[in-house]
Amino acid sequence: MAKIVIIDDSRMMRTVLRRILEKGGHEVVDWEPMSAAEIMEKVTAENPDLLISDYQMPGANGATVVKMARKAKPGIKVIVFTALRDEEVVALLGRVEADAVLTKPAHEESLLDAVKTILERDGRA
Repeated sequence: MAKIVIIDDSRMMRTVLRRILEKGGHEVVDWEPMSAAEIMEKVTAENPDLLISDYQMPGANGATVVKMARKAKPGIKVIVFTALRDEEVVALLGRVEADAVLTKPAHEESLLDAVKTILERDGRA
C-alpha cells in the first residue's frame, strides 16, 4: 500500500489517523507541525505517496503545507483536515490544489475512501 505522512499539532489526532490508515494497510509516519522549510526537508527525506495535514497549526497552515510539499516533491498528493467550516478556507485550499479537504472529526470510512480515490487516480492504489 502507500506510504502516508500525517502532520497535525494534536497528538491524539495523529494517533487516530495513524490507526485508521494502518488498519487500511498503509505505512504511516507522523510529524508534529514544523516550519515551511522543514516540511520540504521532511518530504524529501521520507518520500511519501500522500501527505495528510491539519489546516490550522503553529508554524504553517494547510495551504502552506500543500505548497511546500509540492516544491519538495512535485505531484505529491495532499489531503487537508480542518475543523473550520469556512468557505474561504476551502476556496484557498482549492486554489493551492489540495487533493481533498476533509472536516474534523475524522471518520474512518470517509478518510479511507478519500485516500483510496486519490491513490487510484495517481495509479498507486
